[in-house]
Amino acid sequence: MEFNYKTSFMLFICFSFWNILPTSQSIIAETDRLALLAIKDKIIDDPSGVLNSWSASSHCSNWTGITCSRRHPSRVTSLVLESMGLVGSISPYIGNLSFLRVLSLYDNRFKGEIPQEVGHLSRLQTFWVANNTLTGKIPRNISSCKNLEKLVIYNNDLVGGIPTELGSLSKLQILALSMNNLGGTIPVSLSNLSVLTVFDTGLSNLHGNIPSELGQLSTLMFFGVAGNNLSGTIPPQFFNISSITAFSVSFNKFHGYIPPYIGTTLPNLEYLGLGGNTFSGLLPNSISNLSRLSVLDILDNQFTGSVPPKLGTLKDLTNLNIAKNYFGRGEVDGLSFLNTLPNCSKLEKLSISNNYFSGQLPDSIANLSTKLREMYLGFNLIFGEIHPGIENLVNLNLLGMQSNHLNGSIPAFIGKHPNLMYVSLSDNQLSGKIPSNICNSTQLNRIDFSINRLQGGIPPNFGNCQNMIELDLSQNQLTGAIPKELIGLSSITSGLELSENQLTGDLPSEVGNLERIVGLYLSNNRLSGKVPDTLGKCIGLEGLSLDVESPNERMEMAQVMKELQSIRTAYLTRQE
Repeated sequence: MEFNYKTSFMLFICFSFWNILPTSQSIIAETDRLALLAIKDKIIDDPSGVLNSWSASSHCSNWTGITCSRRHPSRVTSLVLESMGLVGSISPYIGNLSFLRVLSLYDNRFKGEIPQEVGHLSRLQTFWVANNTLTGKIPRNISSCKNLEKLVIYNNDLVGGIPTELGSLSKLQILALSMNNLGGTIPVSLSNLSVLTVFDTGLSNLHGNIPSELGQLSTLMFFGVAGNNLSGTIPPQFFNISSITAFSVSFNKFHGYIPPYIGTTLPNLEYLGLGGNTFSGLLPNSISNLSRLSVLDILDNQFTGSVPPKLGTLKDLTNLNIAKNYFGRGEVDGLSFLNTLPNCSKLEKLSISNNYFSGQLPDSIANLSTKLREMYLGFNLIFGEIHPGIENLVNLNLLGMQSNHLNGSIPAFIGKHPNLMYVSLSDNQLSGKIPSNICNSTQLNRIDFSINRLQGGIPPNFGNCQNMIELDLSQNQLTGAIPKELIGLSSITSGLELSENQLTGDLPSEVGNLERIVGLYLSNNRLSGKVPDTLGKCIGLEGLSLDVESPNERMEMAQVMKELQSIRTAYLTRQE
């Protein structure tokens, strides 16, 4: 074969190319490996050792949390390190992973700023760094990530507002910025996010109005702005976005009315949170048409009138909170809506407190869901005896019936209710004795029977409440001695309030078991004798009232505290 000059030159070029090409490919492949090692260098604590596999001696496709491209095995497409307790910062070299589609550092302890180099990741689809302690601003050039579908950075310490540039991310489906300190207003430009399904900016120190243009987001499923300083009215367009499943605007400064057609135009609604605003007017009857509704929370507003009578049609309802409004109007049939609630077999929380509901509790209360864990009926005008049907609510943890006009005695089931932890019956007209079985259930940890007409002695059975944290029996007509079983209950830490009764006898020496108690109030009784030395063991005391008003003795608070300090000093000296 004869070679001429031209042929020789071409062979030389081909030979050179095939020798150079592997080197070029190696350089490209090495870029991602070096970037990952630089990212590792910024992680100062790896408690579980998950990054031990990130070794220069192995291929990065075998490293924990790393996924590489099938077509380009040395190019990283996914970096996922979630809930691993990692401490450190995000390296700027993250921007060199040019094939990266998924970046998730969720639920670690990354701090510092989000590097601007994130904006170089043109293929990035998911940026998920929630539940860290990142600071600084949201990089404006993240808008260069035109393929971004999920931007999830909630629960950090970010500031500087929501960048208007985010409105150019035409593929964005999830925008979750809540639980930061962003400040500023909601940019109108976000109305351009035509495929957005999740808008979550709650607890972010935002102010201003909700731009009406956001009502154009026809694919929204979750809209959450709760816990900000937003004001104005809800743009009416929102009540026509039929895809919405969760609508949460609680704890802002919104006002206005809820449109009567809400039950027709939002057929997929599962969560409606309007609490902590100044909404007013009637609660529309069409609410009963929201067949998927699980949570109806309108706490602390200015709603008036009657509660829709057919709430029982909401088969999936788990939480009904209408407390702190102006429902009921003092009419004796105001509680009639409760008659349909037994149909809500999933109900777990019922709160109707701080309204104007009057009348006796209907018998239907006995047929409420056995899944009910919390029931708050306090601060109304409810009268009659405590309904015995409450005993049927076997999973009840919290029961509040304070500040009503209840009479009769405290039923025995209160003490033996298997799961009851908190009960408040204060400020009623209850009489008779405290049930002797009051602590047959050891779950009880907070009891408030104050401001009633209870008589007789304090049952020693209180000593069985080994989980008791707080007990208030003040302002009754209780007599007899303070049981040593109660005064020696070391679990009581928040407070023991027995003042303004007719208790007699000495203060038992077992009071010294209350080492961590914060408040001990025994004033305005008929106690006698000396303050026991063991009171000095109560080193957590911040509030103490022992003054005795009787013909024989009156101990002023200043003298008691002086004596207590002396006792405490002597006790601590003995311990040394």
